[in-house]
Amino acid sequence: MINDKAPDGYKQSSIGLIPNDWKTQTLGELATINPSKPQLGDNEAVTFLGMADVSEDGKVIGGVTKLYSEVSSGFTSFADNDVLVAKITPCFENGKGAHVSELENGTGFGSTEFHVLRVKPDSADASFVYRTVYTEPFRALGERNMVGSAGQRRVPADFIRSYVIAVPPLPEQKKIARILSSVDSKLALIDQQITTTQTLKKGLMQKLFTQGVGTQDADGRWQLHTEFQETELGRIPVGWKCLPLSKVARISSGGTPARSEPSYWNGEIPWVTTGEIFFNTIFKTKENITVSGQENSSAKLFPVGTVLMAMYGQGKTRGQVAKLGVEATTNQACAAIMPHKGCDSNYLYLYLEMTYQKNRQSGNEGSQKNLNAAIIKSFMIPLAPFNEQKEIARILTTVDRKLEHLQTQKTQTQQLKKGLMQKLLTGQIRVQPDPQDT
Repeated sequence: MINDKAPDGYKQSSIGLIPNDWKTQTLGELATINPSKPQLGDNEAVTFLGMADVSEDGKVIGGVTKLYSEVSSGFTSFADNDVLVAKITPCFENGKGAHVSELENGTGFGSTEFHVLRVKPDSADASFVYRTVYTEPFRALGERNMVGSAGQRRVPADFIRSYVIAVPPLPEQKKIARILSSVDSKLALIDQQITTTQTLKKGLMQKLFTQGVGTQDADGRWQLHTEFQETELGRIPVGWKCLPLSKVARISSGGTPARSEPSYWNGEIPWVTTGEIFFNTIFKTKENITVSGQENSSAKLFPVGTVLMAMYGQGKTRGQVAKLGVEATTNQACAAIMPHKGCDSNYLYLYLEMTYQKNRQSGNEGSQKNLNAAIIKSFMIPLAPFNEQKEIARILTTVDRKLEHLQTQKTQTQQLKKGLMQKLLTGQIRVQPDPQDT
């Protein structure tokens, strides 16, 4: 016989174990869903938020000021302290929405694809409710309850209205919300540091690939260049060369073993596709091929340090670059760029990263505007002396390491937040409210 007795301090509920002093309620009991429109003067200012003005992590990232008369008809209205939830796929599943505040005249209008939750202040804390509707269980169940045709499926208001959550006493709700807000603040700080470092790197790249670091004196100190020359790439130091990529590297591409032959797949040789090329060093791939798969296809084994460029792909994929940290093969949509002696692979990779936007627009005039080997071979490269290439690459790689560290911090903090939300919103971890929460 299964012992389903609840642990001390907890009780069974319709949504699982919750603390004895918590209760279960529907969101419709805690908030008015899609409240009525406010009445303002035609010339009064309001905030307007389109779907693009809210992020996938529940933040307001844009918005404009409009007159009430411009938006009072045909748009969704909301007010300070309301919670917005995107209703349409894929915005709902991706987490589009926000807990809004500081709106013009306390009032906002926006996309008709928002549901609005106006929390009843005596029943719940808006920030707590906002956290609840950004949990994975809410999103997963909402997705299963969508209605409509493919591509236009929406979460109905009745789903939100009837969704049951665990509700702690109001002071504890406020404390939970403040704890999670502090984690959000840490994430925002990390994002700001990432943006600042990316800006620093961009400026450094522009400077180093046009001015270099100089020449080394007898003591190994770098002395800045004083003489420059005009080239088709612009002004670069005297002593540098301006060469097509075909002169500094060998360019090749890969292939795809026959999918119909199982013995060609699930081997030990990494096989890179365009979707895995994203400004990084590739050490692991989603798929591997066998030796026979390589030998019986046009897939070639490329050495460590090979720079890969995506030749095909819509959106931002085409033109992206990565380096190989292991020997690997690629599919035919990837260009493999193997530097000759005298060209440092890190230097080449970083220059192609900097010129990504220009390179990706160099595609042919076909409907897909893809890149090809001939186009890539024609890309011009400012080639510094080898020791200067190494120093430029070292400086920029140091910045990359800082970015990698910040990104790791962000990922770890996001995982911390995810686990903390699960435990706090279900009462697995209890918190003691502070005087400010009462």
